[in-house]
Amino acid sequence: MSRLHGDIAAYLEQLVSTQAVPGCALAIKAGGRDTAAVAGIARDSPTTAPGFDTRYAVYSITKAVTALAALRLVDQGRLDLDAPVRAYLDGWSEQRPDREVKVSHLLSHTAGFTYGSRSGPVAEAYRRAGFVRSQPASKSPRDTYSTFSALPRLYAPGQGWSYSLASDVLGWVLSEVSGSSLAAVLRAEVFGPLDMTRSCLLSELDGEGLDVAVVYERDKSRWRRSDTVMAGWANPEIPDSGGASMVTTLRDLMRLAAAYISRRPEFLSTSRWSLVTTNMVPNDGSLRAGLLSPLPGRTVDGVGYGAGVAVVTDGAVGGIRASRGEIGWEGSTGGFFFAHQGLDLCAAFMTNVYPHGGMPWWLELRRLIYRHFGRAISGGN
Repeated sequence: MSRLHGDIAAYLEQLVSTQAVPGCALAIKAGGRDTAAVAGIARDSPTTAPGFDTRYAVYSITKAVTALAALRLVDQGRLDLDAPVRAYLDGWSEQRPDREVKVSHLLSHTAGFTYGSRSGPVAEAYRRAGFVRSQPASKSPRDTYSTFSALPRLYAPGQGWSYSLASDVLGWVLSEVSGSSLAAVLRAEVFGPLDMTRSCLLSELDGEGLDVAVVYERDKSRWRRSDTVMAGWANPEIPDSGGASMVTTLRDLMRLAAAYISRRPEFLSTSRWSLVTTNMVPNDGSLRAGLLSPLPGRTVDGVGYGAGVAVVTDGAVGGIRASRGEIGWEGSTGGFFFAHQGLDLCAAFMTNVYPHGGMPWWLELRRLIYRHFGRAISGGN
């Protein structure tokens, strides 16, 4: 892996030197061998370089963990994927009984929901109700469920795909089913079993001397702290988000990525692992065909969506051959992970920049990494 290490170290230094990111860290595991590289800063006061155990707020990567926790509860017989959401959320009412939102729609983002941060009349209704990127803090759970279920939808459940607050709704379901906080559910069902010892939710952080990489944004020719993005960190009054509130480290994120390769049956049954990697976009479509697709790095043909993660369905994505079978996801501050069971390969990338600027490194790093496995790739998958 020495040549690969040199290539990725040079690429990370280039990202920092060109001010694409303030700092970054990358880890790769393939065939039982590991390599990693870091560059730049995680915090500038005091100056701290990224490392394996530096915590990052990874936002939408939370969706993958929430989905795994849900499938664990399904395996335990505590949650039914075919059940309507109203069976679990007191106050939830369906606008049309023949078009009920089911738990499976939450896993696959096919419920017809959106984000209030988007454009259009449906998103505007979300904003007016306080559902922008997560739920409003002031409502009781029952009021939250009632208000949200009454909002308009982009389409009938199961009729399309849209990146949305569906993972947040799934988090509400997990909390109600377990009778505990979402943070407790994720600890019990994912963080603990996968030995993700430094992972938690933003509400659980200690406000004194936050041990987390600062989120930066560009201010002309320099980086400055993005206090707006970090508002609410370490505040237990802010509701946990099943879609965007996880804090984790490169070491822990690699443990998550590796789980998709090992697919241990004691963690998740074979049938549930199969569901994770099945494209659930209607008509076997891609994320490009979906309404309000997510981060620009994913809006390419040949990428669908499983349970909480993107699923590569084509043999060539972004010029990379035989990436079919790869799964992964990313967050709004630019971090991502991916795993390919067929190649016994996984990788995790951390950075701390907002907005992410199109995240070109998702395709570029994948291309660089896959290039070092040319024999396996050229043989197909």
